[in-house]
Amino acid sequence: MAIRIALCDDEEEQLQNLSGLLSKWAGHSGLSLDMRTFPSAEAFLFAYEEDSAYDILILDIEMKDISGMDLARRIRKEDKRVEILFITSHFEFISEGYEVDALHYLTKPVSEKKLYAVLTKALDRLSTEPPSLIINCQGETIKLYETDILYVESFLHYISIHTVPHASGRVSSYESPGVYSVSHGFPVHEGPKIPRASDNSPMRQVPGTPCVSGNSSVRQGPEITHVSGSPPMRQGSGIPHKTVPAPPRPQEYRIKESISAFEKKLSADFFRIHRSYLVSLKHITRISRTSVTLDVSMEVGHSINLPLARGKYDEINEAFIRRN
Repeated sequence: MAIRIALCDDEEEQLQNLSGLLSKWAGHSGLSLDMRTFPSAEAFLFAYEEDSAYDILILDIEMKDISGMDLARRIRKEDKRVEILFITSHFEFISEGYEVDALHYLTKPVSEKKLYAVLTKALDRLSTEPPSLIINCQGETIKLYETDILYVESFLHYISIHTVPHASGRVSSYESPGVYSVSHGFPVHEGPKIPRASDNSPMRQVPGTPCVSGNSSVRQGPEITHVSGSPPMRQGSGIPHKTVPAPPRPQEYRIKESISAFEKKLSADFFRIHRSYLVSLKHITRISRTSVTLDVSMEVGHSINLPLARGKYDEINEAFIRRN
């Protein structure tokens, strides 16, 4: 089994110590280890733009400029499955760890025994897959995780399944519904991704037809908003971006299926906000009387607004509280 781990700490001695412990642990566990080290959160984020496929992140909380906690918040916006382990000299940040679903805190100097126990726990959690379903698209069988689905939109006899985007064609370690390349700044589906996690969980088959690229409907789609400053900066680093990327757009899979039939195949994490829209309660960031806002990516200001039908406001608020 291969495991991919990123270490982020601004103390060189700490990086070397952790690297040695991880290599020793992997050898004893019979694992193939792909380990990357970063001296700052900024260095990690720069590399993360090109490669985000990690299983475990080990982050020092008290780093300069961007703290490990702030870094974890950004990563959680895009990757819900990566396991996060914090290294700290203090305990006042522990309560904030619940916000990012941190696996554990370890105090410096890190105990070999405690580190190995936490890493074993992380592997156990990673081996459990979230709910998933199968669709047929472009003559291929594709596995979609529920955690990846932003919303489903109905077009007559078809539905479009919109999943979280992966900027610059990135593929996350577990949740990506496909392998992506970049064409004009947007991801293009190229085929099914073989998930790393255990493939023993039951999956539901969704009958479908080849995907339809583009938007063939005359109905106006959801509003995608993007807030950008001037000059554009990498968040928290003070370093200007070389280019200003367009807002990432959800990946779309279109299949022949009614939205009502598809809704029955999903868990209670999804809510029918309108006759034409079904949304993930896990991706909602705001609910008003007339619309629902979904978080599209980890970048600030990237969101989608969908219409909320009359009489649904109280019901969706109750569902949102129950599932979050």
